[in-house]
Amino acid sequence: MKRIGYFVLAAAMLCMLTGCTIRKDVTEGQTETGISEDAEDKEREEEAAGREDTGEADLSQDDKDGEKTDESEQQETMVLTQQVQVTADEVNVRDYPSTGEESSVIGKAYLHDSFMLVGQNEEWYQITYLGQDAFINKEYAKVVMTEAAAVPGSEESDKESASGRCIVIDAGHQQKGNSEKEPVAPGAEEMKAKVASGTSGTASGVNEYELTLAVSLKLEEELQDRGYDVIMVRRENDVDISNSERAQIANEAEADAFLRIHANGSEDASVQGMMTICPTAQNPYCGEIYQDSRDLSESILDAMTKETGAVRERVWETDTMSGINWCKVPVTIIEMGYMTNEEEDLAMQKDEYQWKIVRGIADGLDQYFEGDREHSRTGS
Repeated sequence: MKRIGYFVLAAAMLCMLTGCTIRKDVTEGQTETGISEDAEDKEREEEAAGREDTGEADLSQDDKDGEKTDESEQQETMVLTQQVQVTADEVNVRDYPSTGEESSVIGKAYLHDSFMLVGQNEEWYQITYLGQDAFINKEYAKVVMTEAAAVPGSEESDKESASGRCIVIDAGHQQKGNSEKEPVAPGAEEMKAKVASGTSGTASGVNEYELTLAVSLKLEEELQDRGYDVIMVRRENDVDISNSERAQIANEAEADAFLRIHANGSEDASVQGMMTICPTAQNPYCGEIYQDSRDLSESILDAMTKETGAVRERVWETDTMSGINWCKVPVTIIEMGYMTNEEEDLAMQKDEYQWKIVRGIADGLDQYFEGDREHSRTGS
């Protein structure tokens, strides 16, 4: 009997120790309260019954955390950056922080143009200009803080959608045109000059080939930041690459899109606006890329005009362009504006406006590929 008594007493003590002490093996989300499992279960049942009476959903902690995450992903955050803003009507951009013989002027900046601040000393701001380090005298500029909206998660989403996409950028024209002839398309009897030097700004005096390269280098940077693989047809002005050769570069790369950057001209100085150019559906040389090229042209034109506020002209379908006729991949010619229109010409020389053009092109490209994914998912 004594032994039985001891066992009963031991069992009671064990029950007390396991059932009524603070649990050390609580799972994530439970509180260490010292309440027994039975009491907790009963309390949860009562709470659940109360929720059923009121129609309240029984959300787990994970569900609630998920709701909070979804909400936070939709909230915009503001990112502050330091920019160098020009305060003079015009200022030289130099390759070395000096006005001496060791320094060369590599460009011009204009009132309210902004550049990313890289560094500074007592007299000079170091900036990023056309993809390279450059310098502006502090007497003609100031540092300002700018902010941009960013949606958490959106950058990774953009990069995911762009991952593996190859984009070929052709900065239109070159320093010296080549009047030698080449076929306008594979096997065509009609011949055209291999490449022209392009137009020039009636107000700025800037050559089209200079402007297209400046914008193309910015576009390369923007697209790479978004996760695209980028191939540049040219990085210098003093080259000799014909229109058919430019198309062949895109073909050989099996590019997902071929972007040909240009600026327009007209005998009527009042004409302004943006347009894009693609082949017709009846093009005998590249008709198979018509729909993709048309969609690409539409997306980019819509996004560019939205970003810049420029006049939307049209998507021009034509089979007269050698650089299009030789293409086997989706292609668009992007006419950023009219260099024969004073207002548009001067605007296109400004760094800030060039970045707007670039963001518009990149947004249009994103939208084009998003539409391509939707098309694939629906099977239409």
